[in-house]
Amino acid sequence: MEKVVILGVGIHPFNRYPDKKGINPFKSFEDIGAFAVEEALQHAQIDFRDIGAAFCSSMIGPIGAGHKVLSKFGIYGIPIVNIENACAGGGTCLRMAVDAIRAGRTDVVIALGVEKMPHGFIDLDIWPTWMESAGLNLTPFAFATRARRHMEEYGTTREQLAKVVVKNRKHGVNNPNAMYRSETTVEAVLNSPMVCDPLTMFMLCAPNEGAAAAILCSERKAKQYTTQPVFISAAAVGTPQDGTIIGSIALPQMHGTTSMEKPNEITSFIAAQAYEEAGIGPAELDVVELQDTDAGSEIAETELLGLCEFGEGGKLIDEGSTALDSLKRPIVNASGGLTSKGEPVGASGLAMIAELFYQLKGEAGARQVENAKVGLGHTVGMGGNCSVVIVNT
Repeated sequence: MEKVVILGVGIHPFNRYPDKKGINPFKSFEDIGAFAVEEALQHAQIDFRDIGAAFCSSMIGPIGAGHKVLSKFGIYGIPIVNIENACAGGGTCLRMAVDAIRAGRTDVVIALGVEKMPHGFIDLDIWPTWMESAGLNLTPFAFATRARRHMEEYGTTREQLAKVVVKNRKHGVNNPNAMYRSETTVEAVLNSPMVCDPLTMFMLCAPNEGAAAAILCSERKAKQYTTQPVFISAAAVGTPQDGTIIGSIALPQMHGTTSMEKPNEITSFIAAQAYEEAGIGPAELDVVELQDTDAGSEIAETELLGLCEFGEGGKLIDEGSTALDSLKRPIVNASGGLTSKGEPVGASGLAMIAELFYQLKGEAGARQVENAKVGLGHTVGMGGNCSVVIVNT
């Protein structure tokens, strides 16, 4: 099977444009996306004319999102495919790019994610009417319900939820692309306004604006550009299995409340596919970027990805096992995670892959994980979409 290489990545910093303080000027959807593309091209040392296909992820963006961004670089007849797959959109773009290269359609592909999220809670028309009428359609409800179930089942504490945020905000200090770049304390997290019990405001990521891009190519083509390739060894994407949905719609953050069959949980199910495709297990991972849309999700997803036994995610946080200063592996969310970066939904998955690329290339600066060789990026979002991407040197 043809190996696929990441040649270069680019990120437009995640924030608000403009922000409430009047510091950041307005930036258009197209300008934010073009910034990430230009950075990826420079990083890969490749010309846009050498790209044979493009896949663009956006959830809230305009029709023809990829066309709007990439037209700034000229229209050369390549296929541009626009994808809406919620939080898993970036991972889906990578999967489609990998498939295009392995199928021999083209040697070089760009995967792009770009978003300008509306303010406030995400209220999408994917929900059934009965859920909207009951007020269950706003995202914090699903996050809080799963966190509460985890607390009841495993004894997870509010303090452990707060420690997730403290860890990630500490990591985010060293990430120039993160929205929040200041440390916090357990007390500050716990005392921030309650949003949906047990989750306080600081325990939830902020929807915001940003973009990320990755340029992929075949191993044969990559030899023209690099002698130190970073490979995509797995790109798994999927949706839940029967028995793990509620209300006739797939809600991944609700799985812990609807099914005790852990192997059928969407993250475990898709991660198993990725581990098999890559030929590795979780014990071989050095760095992981996962979906900490809320603090409870990081604890649950570390278990579902097989980084620890079920019920021990809180213990990992207490022990500091997944923090940057730990000697254990893997380190989780060295970038600061979504609780530091915020989440422009269409871009977040590709930003995770960009972080893994920096780590494996030794380009992560003060947040560098020593001797990182294998990384995993995980996203899970509305509709039950989940992606798990594994990269290695």
